[in-house]
Amino acid sequence: VRLRQHYGAVFGKERAIAERLVAHAASRDRILIDNIGRTIAESLLWCETADFFVAPWGAALAKYRWVCNKPGLVMTGRWNLAHRADLSIYHAPNLNEDPVALWFIDPAAVQDDVAPDETDPEKLGRCNYRLDCSLVRDQLLGLLASHHQAREM
Repeated sequence: VRLRQHYGAVFGKERAIAERLVAHAASRDRILIDNIGRTIAESLLWCETADFFVAPWGAALAKYRWVCNKPGLVMTGRWNLAHRADLSIYHAPNLNEDPVALWFIDPAAVQDDVAPDETDPEKLGRCNYRLDCSLVRDQLLGLLASHHQAREM
């Protein structure tokens, strides 16, 4: 019961964030698709129709990369960017058939939320992190502009 309550609370927080992001995008005549709580089939449909994605590092990247092979920007902690042994599994040519471009968040835009004396790789690889939103925005706008230009060629 505690586990269900915990994940229910997390799901509620994710929904609230997604609702704010969707409303913000709509106020700027943009469409943002909220896939939280959707079936795998629905999620794959939206993934296939997407031009570009922005997502946190994790298993959901399998849909964007291995199934639909979409270009995108991946967010993860600074420790992961520097040390994660399997960071290339979603874009390495030996693991993906003709992979399209994949970018990672600029390490300068990321600050891990971890105790300064922490050395456990499991904790370092799963810690929360903070993003410098202005740096992320600039990186994303540059990627979207280059992606748009490449599509028009």
